[in-house]
Amino acid sequence: MIERRFLGAGTHLLHALASELVLQAGDGEQIDLSGHLVVLPTSRGRWRLESLLLDRAATDGRRLVPGEILTPGSLLDRLIVPQRSMASGMASSLAWLESVRGLDASDRLALVGYEDDLSLAETHALAQRLARVCRELAAAHLQPGEVPVRSDAAGVLCDPQRWTVIDGVHADMLGRLDAMQLDDRDASQGKAIDQGRLHLHGIERITLVAAELPGRIRRFLERVSQSGVIVTNVVHGDETALGDVFLDNGTIDVDAWAEQPIDVDNDAIVSVPHVDDQIAAVFEFLGSLGPVDADQARIVVPDEELLPPLAAAAIAEKIPLEHFEGPPITATRTGQLLTLFGLVVERGTASTLGDFIRHPDIVLWLQDQGVATPVATWDAVWSRHVPGHIEDLPGIVDTDDAKALVKPILKLTRRLEGERSASQWAAVLMDVLTEVLQPAAFADAVTMEDHDQSLEVAHRFLTELHELPSDATDLAAVDAILLLRAQLDSSTSQPRERSGGVEVLGWLDAHLDDAPHLVLTGLNEGTLPTSSSVDAWLPDASRHVLGLTCRSRRIARDAFLFDAILKSGRDVRLVSARRANNGEPLAPSSLLLRLSGQPLAERVLHLMGKTKQAAKHHPPTLADRRARVDRASEFEAKPMPAGAPHITSMSVTSFRDYLKDPYLFMLKRDSRIKANEVETRHELDAMGFGTLVHDALEQWGREELSRSSPTTDVATITKDMHAALKTFVAERFGAHAMPGVRLQAAMARHRLTALARVQADRANLGWRIHQVEQSFGPKKYLGFDFESVIFPDKTGLRLNGRIDRVDIHEDHGYQALDYKTGRTAEGPDAAHGNEASGWSDLQLPLYRVLLRSIDIDVPANGLGYILVPPDAFKCRIDIAKWTESDLADAETLAADIINVITSGQLLEKAAEATS
Repeated sequence: MIERRFLGAGTHLLHALASELVLQAGDGEQIDLSGHLVVLPTSRGRWRLESLLLDRAATDGRRLVPGEILTPGSLLDRLIVPQRSMASGMASSLAWLESVRGLDASDRLALVGYEDDLSLAETHALAQRLARVCRELAAAHLQPGEVPVRSDAAGVLCDPQRWTVIDGVHADMLGRLDAMQLDDRDASQGKAIDQGRLHLHGIERITLVAAELPGRIRRFLERVSQSGVIVTNVVHGDETALGDVFLDNGTIDVDAWAEQPIDVDNDAIVSVPHVDDQIAAVFEFLGSLGPVDADQARIVVPDEELLPPLAAAAIAEKIPLEHFEGPPITATRTGQLLTLFGLVVERGTASTLGDFIRHPDIVLWLQDQGVATPVATWDAVWSRHVPGHIEDLPGIVDTDDAKALVKPILKLTRRLEGERSASQWAAVLMDVLTEVLQPAAFADAVTMEDHDQSLEVAHRFLTELHELPSDATDLAAVDAILLLRAQLDSSTSQPRERSGGVEVLGWLDAHLDDAPHLVLTGLNEGTLPTSSSVDAWLPDASRHVLGLTCRSRRIARDAFLFDAILKSGRDVRLVSARRANNGEPLAPSSLLLRLSGQPLAERVLHLMGKTKQAAKHHPPTLADRRARVDRASEFEAKPMPAGAPHITSMSVTSFRDYLKDPYLFMLKRDSRIKANEVETRHELDAMGFGTLVHDALEQWGREELSRSSPTTDVATITKDMHAALKTFVAERFGAHAMPGVRLQAAMARHRLTALARVQADRANLGWRIHQVEQSFGPKKYLGFDFESVIFPDKTGLRLNGRIDRVDIHEDHGYQALDYKTGRTAEGPDAAHGNEASGWSDLQLPLYRVLLRSIDIDVPANGLGYILVPPDAFKCRIDIAKWTESDLADAETLAADIINVITSGQLLEKAAEATS
């Protein structure tokens, strides 16, 4: 049988346990624990218990012969000898995956509620879910087929058909492992326990610390005790106080602990306004300790979401922190790369490729491939094409930089095409990872350490994949990547070299820790007691009758741990938040409310901050601490560049930017800066949609220009414009254009239909197209139609521009027109300013300057917009009502702006704009 032994209260658990182990070893020249196994709930307590035993041996002048210190998870592996090779995590995952793929329609209906084939992601998710549920049942020493039997006996609702299918899938998975000459770890250990095949040679005693004993561990320990090994479960507490709330085997009585009173001093509780303000309470507690060593205090954070803001605030206040266990491997730099790589291969979409390209290791790899600016180049590709599928990229990218970017990426992804055995994919994936990460020049040793550790873990799992039989079912690369990612997700990175900071613990480590000062955060419902993870297949009522972790067991366990911490003789500060960061009210932890009558009322008032004492003391907040520690910010909201801005030319549209804000104009035009906004939306922005309409109309306009006479038939113009749009969309966006782009193309088609009627009316009035999209730039040989104009004279700047359309009429002469696709259908007069405010845009007036350079004189009444708004009834040609005097004023203003730039006054004007 499993004996229980109470170690008493008022001291740390590990200290009391060390004394108990020394007592068990008896007197003599040595403390001989060689036949002793000690089982602790977590691995962190091991090093501390070993240290305490060494200290005790040194104090007593005796030699320590250490025993083994294990966790419950490793206990079975230590004492059960497998009869043949155990399946690795990869092998088990692959077997589950193949079993799920073998489900028929009726099986899928029972498991997921529909008969349709599962997607790739759904298949992997279901395989992982089945593995997780069966693993949890195995921990309780149960088979899937036992669930409906036990549930029915207890009167709990259960879906027997579903569990029959689960039992069948589980059996199929075991059969697949058996075909590979492998045993499932859970099934093998369960059989060994039932048959009594235990390896106990040299084991005399097992001492464990376990408030709970899952069914399989309990059954195992009972078998061990029947073999003559002394099994003792120690309890941190006094038998007189706790004897009635613990079972004979030393585990908690769940029903008794549901309402067991817990003595908490109000002075130990700090109630703060918001969740993040708990950080301020933590720092305030640490500050109140005075000059103590970092290892004398611990911070307990049950809520993992509090860790990032805690780390950031600690850096700001220069408080060093340490974490015993790092984040999951998938959260590390290399883990995130594997996740992104899997998404690229799985989905094949350009949007996932964009995230992949932005990963720092991929940036370094692409630069090693000769792509100087991978992210900027990709942003340019995205802004221009909004591509849907990766395979469309070769046919639509049209610049050398873009082609240089796409080539190595396609070469990489095509190495992962087709199907191979799992063993073969392991080698390919390792080669790809090594190639991509090899040139990475990490900025610091910490990043390099994380990289090496993550890659080492990945290599271990890929080795498991490589060791699978080569004749196993062939897989796609994405299957291998998803299998790898699932394994990495359950692996955590190891802590880096200790920095001497205050250690941050999780909830389960707090009870074993022996630091004299402890601050415990998260005393709110849902955080403490911790919420149990519930699968819909195993609701809480079923979990309770099956002996699985359920809400009542979790509450009981956390209540005992909380009570034991408070009675351990330590200085404990408890922190609770009244609201979430978004303002939602939060309930205090029920562990703080195990009172009744007047004491309960006083506790509630204390937690609400409504007591007289609370009114005198402002609760600590993170905002207050930031105000105290923040130095004068060195960040400049609008920094000014050193030296004179370098601007050698201006487009006719850039004058609008200057007139609106000289500072932003400088950022956009200074060739040393050129700040650009990048958006990675899945549809065209306003400018991109305008370009879509412009370029379709350019293609139509060039065809119209080649005809001997203007087209006057509405139907013909409509058909030609639609054809031009269709051709442009195919060339620019490829065969798999994003849904948003396809919708926008349909919207553009609607607008062109309205424009066709306006164009037909104009042609019938005698207007014909003279020029289309005439460009003025630095050098004609660079692809511009004409060289830019030096304006206002040879001391000025180059004036660049692109004129959408120039029409001509036998009687009225030339008109320079600009397509506008904005929603407001604003005409040129309003867009360029008014008499009261002056000019706000000089685009159309400067068109005249450009056209004069090629001997096209546009009259004052020859400048206007071709408005193509969403509202078809507002589609029209709108000519500005300017006079020659107005246009002369506009040219003078343009000359003055250029003079500001060429005379070195731009910095001054920009500075004035920022003040």
